[in-house]
Amino acid sequence: MKIQTLQSREGIIEERGLGRYEESIRSYDKALVVDPKDAIPMFSKGTAFAKLGSYEEAIKLLDKALKIDPDNLISLNFKAKLN
Repeated sequence: MKIQTLQSREGIIEERGLGRYEESIRSYDKALVVDPKDAIPMFSKGTAFAKLGSYEEAIKLLDKALKIDPDNLISLNFKAKLN
């Protein structure tokens, strides 16, 4: 399962780099099916929603990521920027 998650992340990074946030969100959803307790795609999905201007959804996802990994400074800092 971890190999699938890593392969998904490589594709997602490429999608995000091209500004294809909707596609990235769908890819994060697939990664979360593989491992719903992985804070990285949860955080990344939140940042994609923020890039699309959906700040409320972004904050909800960042909160979920922080429940999984409460000490993640990147998630904490990004959420603080949105508030």
